[in-house]
Amino acid sequence: MTIIICIHCLSMRRSSSLSQSQTRRHCGNNVLFIGNLSYFCEESQIIELFRQYGEPVHVEISRNRKQNKTLMYGFVTMVSGTEAENMVHLLDGYLFMGRKLRYDNSLQYI
Repeated sequence: MTIIICIHCLSMRRSSSLSQSQTRRHCGNNVLFIGNLSYFCEESQIIELFRQYGEPVHVEISRNRKQNKTLMYGFVTMVSGTEAENMVHLLDGYLFMGRKLRYDNSLQYI
């Protein structure tokens, strides 16, 4: 299981006593789950795709440690929950590197 915390929340946790549950409440609505990624997808390619429609703060693709291939899913942290919601509507089913992407709010995966 991969837990992703946005850069903003991570810096807040370092400088204060923000708990993990408080962090989830803060960044949970602007963190997106991305499914059906290509095995050869890189974080930079996801950032490039998202920058066309908004401002991604952080991207992390889950990988198989031995083979360094993606596990075909990842997480993207957007600046706001509104922007994240717009991404779901704009890019769900988007054909990227030969695969139809699937997006969802990440709270159910954390």
